[in-house]
Amino acid sequence: MDAAFIRKSGKEQDEGGQIANVQSMLKDIGAQVAAEYWFVGTVSRRKVRANAEFIRPMELVGADRVGTVYVES
Repeated sequence: MDAAFIRKSGKEQDEGGQIANVQSMLKDIGAQVAAEYWFVGTVSRRKVRANAEFIRPMELVGADRVGTVYVES
């Protein structure tokens, strides 16, 4: 199973564009991420490692439940 993480810097920021970019990337490489494995964190880049929505997919990786976490670059 794979996951995706979207980081946005403020609540007013629309994550739709980032999600569309990651979905396009996934399509290009023939990968899929189930809806329950998409995570959106509202946090600055500097504090992302302490964000609960970032920690969740990392814990799944640590538990060998997720192999790859995709992010928009």
